[in-house]
Amino acid sequence: MKANNKKWLWLLGLHVLLGVVLAFYRPLSTFWGAGAFFWFFFQTLRTRNRKGSAYLGAAYIVGLEVLLRMCGASLFWEFGKLACLVLLGTGLMVEPRRKYAYRYFLIALLLLPALFLGADVDFNRFRQNLTFQLGGMFLLSLSCVYFAGRPMSRANLQVLMRMVLLPTGSMVTYLFLVTPSLAEIQFTLSANFAASGGFGPNQVSTILGLGMLLLSANFLLRWPPLFSQYTDLLLLGLLGFRALLTFSRGGVAGFLLAIVLAYTVYLYTNRSAARQKLLVRWVTILSVVGVLFLIVNQLTGDLLLHRFRGETTSVYLGIEEHSLDKATSGRTRIMQTDLQIWQDYPIWGVGVGESNRIRPEYGYKNISHIEQTRLLSEHGIPGAIVLLWLVGMIGYRALTQARIQKFLVLAFSLFSFATMFHSATRLAVVGFLFGLGLISLYENHLVHRQPPVAQRRLPVRGRKSGAAVAP
Repeated sequence: MKANNKKWLWLLGLHVLLGVVLAFYRPLSTFWGAGAFFWFFFQTLRTRNRKGSAYLGAAYIVGLEVLLRMCGASLFWEFGKLACLVLLGTGLMVEPRRKYAYRYFLIALLLLPALFLGADVDFNRFRQNLTFQLGGMFLLSLSCVYFAGRPMSRANLQVLMRMVLLPTGSMVTYLFLVTPSLAEIQFTLSANFAASGGFGPNQVSTILGLGMLLLSANFLLRWPPLFSQYTDLLLLGLLGFRALLTFSRGGVAGFLLAIVLAYTVYLYTNRSAARQKLLVRWVTILSVVGVLFLIVNQLTGDLLLHRFRGETTSVYLGIEEHSLDKATSGRTRIMQTDLQIWQDYPIWGVGVGESNRIRPEYGYKNISHIEQTRLLSEHGIPGAIVLLWLVGMIGYRALTQARIQKFLVLAFSLFSFATMFHSATRLAVVGFLFGLGLISLYENHLVHRQPPVAQRRLPVRGRKSGAAVAP
């Protein structure tokens, strides 16, 4: 085993140990989250982001965010998104100057007017709208500026994947220790808080699904293992097992949608002799997921299968008929009311957060957690422009990029888009991962080094005049 992999195995083991400690001493989460942010922030300043500390720190926070919330860390609720914004923004400001895709800042600018449209806009409500409602889209905008066209080696991208997976390993360990035994959990045809560590199953499932996506992508592309061959498969199995037990379909469905569509395109465009080996790996991943589903379904008395069919308890007992609204947990009603609101307020929408307030007037009380239609109801035409822009970005890059680039943009963007459908932009992973799909991947073995900038000649004391130095 290479020394580099041994280092990452030790780090994964350390994070497993941290998960054990968290199960018995949750206040550690506060120091962990704050410490991680300040460490990467000062590293970004010290190195002028030459080692990629900004995006590596943001990736680590993305993997850690939900675990901090689960443990009740004494950090503000939107810590994950704001920490990523600060790290990526600092990285842009301090690193050697390069050409950026500043046009993506227009995404954030288009959404700003809706902040001032709501009724009774006081400072506290303005702050909540800015961080909770728009923080995720602002992160998506900044992430696109940061990553679009940024050259990144395969080795660097693998380091980024590991940074996300390390705290995810802590989360899995924490879940095994704090959740009751399966015999004590009462499974029903709804998301299960007991199996999710007492926290929101939707968010837990999303981060576990993200870990599955990264491990599967690395395996399917036949890249070197992130930790080791058997550790990667074991971690994939544990993540899938815990994700299915949450009975929250979002993370698992998002993973399957992203990996199936992305890899189907990848296989279709691959005409090399290695195609047969790629198919073998594809069958391996599908087999692992299928076996895990059968195991969890048996452990839950076939309830998992009924849950993924979209059945509720009343439908299962024959009290009510199966419907699309029941299958989507009311999301079709949310989409319908959002579209009705947009129809009544077509130009600027009703303002940030206002759709939740006036939704009862349209016959439904549930709050919006579908970002795609929320953009329309609360932002009007500017929201529609942003939505079409995001969809167009995915389609354009999927059609014009090289084969591996197609896979990455589809895998990352589709997972982000699927998460928007069931969790809006409540997690930092949505904005960060969407932007990450815009990188320009290249093959080399230099870890963390930024591509060389243009050189200029400067007289340097102690050297011959005219020696080339990097600015």
